[in-house]
Amino acid sequence: MSYGVGLISRFMHDPGTPHLAVAKHILRYLKGTTDWGIFFPKADDHNGAMLEAFSESDWCGDKVERKSTYGYLFRYLSAPIS
Repeated sequence: MSYGVGLISRFMHDPGTPHLAVAKHILRYLKGTTDWGIFFPKADDHNGAMLEAFSESDWCGDKVERKSTYGYLFRYLSAPIS
């Protein structure tokens, strides 16, 4: 979502017909997905509200181009949030 909005926002100073059509397409998409989302389960008394974080990295794992990779995951009550 943010990629598409960021892409068309580059043309805010002089929008053309194709840019406005893409903006309308994004708005129609948002209107059709209002009931989508991540649902969080209720916290039990014995486990409470638990936030978990995981990360992994590979420093210079690509020996040819010398690129590093990383990833992360945050979960709240076992539901992914980031």
